[in-house]
Amino acid sequence: MDLLDTHLPHFQFREQHSIDIRATAARIMAAVQGYDSRDDALLHKILDTRTDRPKKSSHQHQPVYPR
Repeated sequence: MDLLDTHLPHFQFREQHSIDIRATAARIMAAVQGYDSRDDALLHKILDTRTDRPKKSSHQHQPVYPR
């Protein structure tokens, strides 16, 4: 029995999401690899809304996932 089954042996629901993307696998991977969360203004707005961090200018955010 693995660790997850030991601590959370039962789940109440299961979700699966999918979308169709009209692009080659290489183009999708290039977009994923080129993504930098530090440049994502929407992500910063969402994180500011969810946390009690002091509000900062959108240009002064700390990286969400530092490199």
